[in-house]
Amino acid sequence: MPNKLNLLIVLMFCFLSLRAETVLADKNANDNGDHDNRDQALIYYHQGISAETVGLREEVFEKALETYLSIFNRMKRDGKMNGFLCYNIGNCYFNLKQIGEAIFYYKMGLKLLPGDENIIDNLKTALAKREDAVDVKSGGVKEVLLFFHYKISPAVRINILIGFSIASALLLTALIYRKRTSILYMAGILCACVCCLFISLCVEYYLPRHIGVTVHSAKVRKDAGEGFAMITPKPLGEGSGIRVLSFNNGWYKVKLNDGRKGFVRQNHLRLVL
Repeated sequence: MPNKLNLLIVLMFCFLSLRAETVLADKNANDNGDHDNRDQALIYYHQGISAETVGLREEVFEKALETYLSIFNRMKRDGKMNGFLCYNIGNCYFNLKQIGEAIFYYKMGLKLLPGDENIIDNLKTALAKREDAVDVKSGGVKEVLLFFHYKISPAVRINILIGFSIASALLLTALIYRKRTSILYMAGILCACVCCLFISLCVEYYLPRHIGVTVHSAKVRKDAGEGFAMITPKPLGEGSGIRVLSFNNGWYKVKLNDGRKGFVRQNHLRLVL
């Protein structure tokens, strides 16, 4: 009986390792397709760092940005996202002094790579350079308890869900051969995690909660149109964070921290997906 249990545990790790290797292989295959372009973008970036004149600096950073964005848009069309790529794009925008765009891509990168210290440090630096900016107030205890829903991207949650599902299924199978309380507890915890992640993904799909970043100074108006009055004393500063409720005819409907709702032009705001 113990031999059968050991075999099940080995199989569990084999399944999880196989999935990790498959994800890594897919990542390497995707990276190889854009390898030359990324190398060229990196060359441009380092040329920008060492440039001796402002004009040359802007020129090569623009080239690096253009190359990185072409890769980003191609991956986006294929339904793929890359946190490191978002980080590199954010760095280009930061060096071009387009703080709002830099913050947007840093936040995208951080959602794909939660806890990445480089992205966190650069995001803090960019946020400190804003003027007249506001941010979405934290949900307090709710966001702390449901951190996996608010802080981790759906793609990462799906991968975790698959891994936990395989592990819990193998543990439940192990109970057939050896009924131990420790295995039962582990299986129960994993099943609870699977349920929480599944509910989180369903909520994300049916009741999406979008956060936008202003890439330019943005006026929040009473209704969708330039002729309507502003509902704030002054425009939201570049790099501000704001809740986005819906989109229609070139205008985002947004919600301010005080509960008021207004409208912002599409070209002034980007959604952190």
